Amino acid sequence: MHDDDLARAGSDAADALRLSLNARRADLETLATGVRQTVALWQEHERAMVSLLDGIEGGFDDPNLTAGPR
Repeated sequence: MHDDDLARAGSDAADALRLSLNARRADLETLATGVRQTVALWQEHERAMVSLLDGIEGGFDDPNLTAGPR
């Protein structure tokens, strides 16, 4: 093998590695976006549940509410 062939093979290998790393980066960015969206949905769910529980707990203290027919 000549020096030119070795240089070309090294360059080709570097290009292939660069493409592979770029693909992995894109995969990780997609994963990170999904994680951020999931966290945001869970935070929204948590806020809604806290609000619901606050409303239920507040109802226990409301003298205008009745237990209903007995």
